[in-house]
Amino acid sequence: MSKVQVKILTQLEENYGFHEGTNHWKPKGGIEFTTEVCDGIMMYGDTDIIKKSIQILLDKESNDVERFTYVSHELVFHTPHELKGSVEEVYHSISQEVEV
Repeated sequence: MSKVQVKILTQLEENYGFHEGTNHWKPKGGIEFTTEVCDGIMMYGDTDIIKKSIQILLDKESNDVERFTYVSHELVFHTPHELKGSVEEVYHSISQEVEV
């Protein structure tokens, strides 16, 4: 079987109480992880077991100061294509049309 890249989106939380010896976890945005997995497991395996397996690995990445909680995952079969052009230029062009 071949491998597929898996993109994993997590919620990062920081422990603001760590230095005081307490736990006060605050969400601080998303962090993305990647890994390679057998495509058969990812396409035909038990989804709940896959999610639990990912969370176990995320727990190993976590510590007393920051932790990562599974949000979702996506299989990546192709490398991303770069979008041509400038979003900023198009945005400003549209903004000028709207202001008229």
